[in-house]
Amino acid sequence: MRPTDLEGSGLFDRKAPTLAAGGLVWNERNGSVKIALVKQKNDGLWHLPKGKYSPKDKSLKQAAIREVREETGCDVKVSGFADSLRYRAGKKNKIVLFWHMKLRKPKAFKLHDDIVKFRWFTPDKAAEKLGCRDEKRLLIEQLPNS
Repeated sequence: MRPTDLEGSGLFDRKAPTLAAGGLVWNERNGSVKIALVKQKNDGLWHLPKGKYSPKDKSLKQAAIREVREETGCDVKVSGFADSLRYRAGKKNKIVLFWHMKLRKPKAFKLHDDIVKFRWFTPDKAAEKLGCRDEKRLLIEQLPNS
């Protein structure tokens, strides 16, 4: 079989997935633990902060830090890789890599255009609020004793 025999077969019609990165941003203060969620304008649902990888980013981890800062205004420190998700968004395949991040300090900021709200929730409440079942599963799997 020659490569030209495959033209029009659909084998090469697939587009590369969209790469994105984000964070499970943990805020540990006074003995309590909370996690950051953002409510997106496009679907009105609560999500973990994340966004598309840009060629300007040095790495996917740097993209995650940038996206978390843009969507939450938080200065964070990455404490380790959490997990990845692969799903379909409309007609596009997406792969999102998530890192555990600890809040260094919150900063006053203007909400990103795509974000309606930003809030801290206890992990259990965050799992209830998340609108994406894959993100909900990822969060629950990352909780201690899960």
